Amino acid sequence: MHDSINSKVNYSSRAINNLTRTFSVEVLLDNKKEYHPNMVAKLKINDYQSAVPKIVVPVKFIQKGTNDNFVFISVDGKVVKNMIKISHEYNGLAEVSEGLKEGDLLITEGYDLINEGDNVNVKNKVYLLNF
Repeated sequence: MHDSINSKVNYSSRAINNLTRTFSVEVLLDNKKEYHPNMVAKLKINDYQSAVPKIVVPVKFIQKGTNDNFVFISVDGKVVKNMIKISHEYNGLAEVSEGLKEGDLLITEGYDLINEGDNVNVKNKVYLLNF
């Protein structure tokens, strides 16, 4: 049976089992569905939600310096190294809290082969959006 529901976690254990790297949670189900004891469920638990919309960037475009993270953006056809601060990372995406704004042109092709000051040809403008 494939089914999907949205619910809140009613209980979560305080410790992770060292052997299985799992922990117990309890989710209250409605009585309208045909759920039975010992059925297996796959849960996606959202443990973070931003109150203010942020800019989200795929982690693969973020480069790591000795102390800082940065991305390359295009400004007037030139490559600019832009320092950023990451507040959260999950599932291949990073929430950028500082360093990017809506409308910045993030370089996503050849980002690992360019240097600051290089000329770039912008083929498709894809603007960063707030999520």
